[in-house]
Amino acid sequence: MVVGSGGALATIGRMIFAAKVWHYWVAFPLIAAGVIGIVALVGGYLVKVTSAKYPRR
Repeated sequence: MVVGSGGALATIGRMIFAAKVWHYWVAFPLIAAGVIGIVALVGGYLVKVTSAKYPRR
């Protein structure tokens, strides 16, 4: 392959387009996992603190 050939630029252009599409689709599960993780962390903290402060009889 010759450096600076038009074929290489076309291939790079397709790879950049594929990277952008992949980036958008992978963002939704990552955001959902982050939100679920934060909610679980806060919920677990509240359960631990509440059970230590007000134990069951």
